Amino acid sequence: VAPEGMGNVQATMCGSCAVEGTYKFAFMARAAERRGGYDVMPSQEELCSAIHNQEPGSPPYGILSFKNGFHGTMLGSLSTTRNTNRIGSFRKVDIPAFEWPMADPPVYRYPVEDPANEAYNREQDLASLRDVREKIEHWKATKGIEIAAVVLEPIQSAGGDHHITSFFANELRRLTKEMGVY
Repeated sequence: VAPEGMGNVQATMCGSCAVEGTYKFAFMARAAERRGGYDVMPSQEELCSAIHNQEPGSPPYGILSFKNGFHGTMLGSLSTTRNTNRIGSFRKVDIPAFEWPMADPPVYRYPVEDPANEAYNREQDLASLRDVREKIEHWKATKGIEIAAVVLEPIQSAGGDHHITSFFANELRRLTKEMGVY
């Protein structure tokens, strides 16, 4: 079942559960990198401070999401849900959220494949990529929050479809790799 090059598959009960698990994996992978690998156990200081939601055991990591994205209704996934329709807004009211950044997504002219829209759509892609870079750098420099991952779900159930070009998808991955972000 696993895609080529991947040895494991994790089944979850719902989309929100899948997103929550992905966030945890990103945070744990980032911490393992900082610690020197998965085989290096957390220090006693990390274990004790984690119980109190403090560093170093509870590091200041974050997730960058995009405006109008819908990623779920659990605490972490809800913090990255930025959908302004009734579903997204209603589910966020009265719930505390992590203070994580939100980038502007590309907003395309359709049909995307139409040559008449190509220059405009490419500029939308580039503007969004610039915004992603700026947000990641800004949150680290001003808030001390290291962005561990970027979440982008082009095809969503409750959130609708948010089309992206293959150029944007590839460049976003190139950018996140360059910046050490999952």
